[in-house]
Amino acid sequence: MVRRIGAVLPLLGLFFGAVLTAAGTVSGIAETAVAAPAPAAVVTDIRVGEHRGATRVVFDVSRAVTLKLFTLAKPYRVVLDLPVVGWQLPQRPLPRRVGLLDKLRYGLFEPGTTRVVIDIGAPAQIINARILAPTSGNPHRIVLDLAPTTHASFLDAMKVLPATVSPTADYKPAAVASRQGMQGGMQGGMLVPPAKTDHAAAAAIPASSRRNARNVAAFPFMRSEE
Repeated sequence: MVRRIGAVLPLLGLFFGAVLTAAGTVSGIAETAVAAPAPAAVVTDIRVGEHRGATRVVFDVSRAVTLKLFTLAKPYRVVLDLPVVGWQLPQRPLPRRVGLLDKLRYGLFEPGTTRVVIDIGAPAQIINARILAPTSGNPHRIVLDLAPTTHASFLDAMKVLPATVSPTADYKPAAVASRQGMQGGMQGGMLVPPAKTDHAAAAAIPASSRRNARNVAAFPFMRSEE
């Protein structure tokens, strides 16, 4: 009997050692999963309204960011890919049914990328997208202007996207830029140098047409309000 017990004890030691090792590994994975990258900026407000014949979408951000902009069809969507950002928004519903905008949603698309999807009820042309510096008490702003277009023109515009928008590079389609007499810095209608802009008026949205959003966790997978 003593010999049998002696033979079993080493096996029990190996078993419990393996269990402790596995537990430590699982704990390490859990600790790693909890860690999240610091946000590149925090979105503090979203405003949508009609402005000079276009639907204007404005995101207030704590710091300037660089984003990728493109469109998708079936259904019609405008997509913004940003670095990971946090969200600290006013206690109001997300924008819905303002001009061309039907609704929007956002979330952590993949590690390192926050995606904002703007559902539009009809084909739209992105006539301007830019990052504005703080002015007159306003923070950094991402400003996006949408105007009605045809289905064929919408599909044509998809061919020159995505475009990169940064504090030093606006997006404006070639046709729109040429009508405004802009020159230089364009390749395929994708990027142009920042135009001289009245920054105070550029992000102005009538208070009666503003729609904002509620506070949410810093990194939701996807937020939308049906």
